[in-house]
Amino acid sequence: MWTGSALFVWGGKDVLSDRADGGLYDPTTDTWTTIPVELSTPSGRSFAAAVWTGASVLVWGGGPAIGSTALGSGARYSPQTGTWTSMSSAGAPAARRAPILVWTGTRALLWGGSADGQPVGGGALYDPAADTWTSIAGGGGPSARTGAATAWSGTELYVVGGSADGVTELNDGYAYDPAKGTWRSLPAGGAPSARRDAFALWLAGRLVVWGGRAAGGSLDDGARYEPLANLWSPMTTQNRPSKRSRSHAKTGWVGATAGRGLVFGGVDGTAVKKDGRLYDVAADVWSNGVSATKDHNGGAFVWTGAEMFLWSGRDGSVLDGKGERYKP
Repeated sequence: MWTGSALFVWGGKDVLSDRADGGLYDPTTDTWTTIPVELSTPSGRSFAAAVWTGASVLVWGGGPAIGSTALGSGARYSPQTGTWTSMSSAGAPAARRAPILVWTGTRALLWGGSADGQPVGGGALYDPAADTWTSIAGGGGPSARTGAATAWSGTELYVVGGSADGVTELNDGYAYDPAKGTWRSLPAGGAPSARRDAFALWLAGRLVVWGGRAAGGSLDDGARYEPLANLWSPMTTQNRPSKRSRSHAKTGWVGATAGRGLVFGGVDGTAVKKDGRLYDVAADVWSNGVSATKDHNGGAFVWTGAEMFLWSGRDGSVLDGKGERYKP
């Protein structure tokens, strides 16, 4: 997670066990600061969700790296005070691995995930000021699914595609407005074909969904959705990245700045990608290919708004503790 001035890295798995520690990386000084381990520090875990509120990092959910057990606990970390505070469990959503978590400006919006190998639907809003959870409406929204393409517009959470059973891909789409507490369906006409593990970005007032995978393998096409017109339109295929899909919390990342979005990493079958391209949504143009020196599969990724940070993960079969940066 990017805190506005530092890269926050916590949890995950090393060679032997799930970790309950981490660090803050300051890019201006190229230095790390250890995140303390306290009584309120979450237990060691992988596939947790995290979000920056402007004052603290919220870490919630996840589970052991090996297996499908899910956790329903979390904590807040304040970089200013260097302390952890447990999050209330009263009214908290059901335990889940790799849920979606976004910051609305006042509350953390959590949705989806999986537990015991099955998708978990529904979600909740967390208010860090009051330390309270409120369930979100499910009516008119997406069914429980994993591998959905998701993006936060600043006012709505978009959920597109995914799979409800791990076999059949979906091509429906929805948007949730936390201010109104309602879901709306996206139009089917012109929408991306059924897929899961697609890349999604919010760019200059448009939702972009690209790549992913279906029964025939990885994909290299996509579509743009314009909320004001309530229409989908196809994306150019010229100079596009090669076929690939996200592998949630492992590889396949996005970033956005000044109307351009970065699609980076991912997998095609078993081949891990370590390259990417920039997409200009207004001009509908792909450009500026970039490549990392290592796979960083399962590593930490952060987009600061202007720069990409990659740290650790596996390079081939080797767990590597190094990082690299890219600035378009």
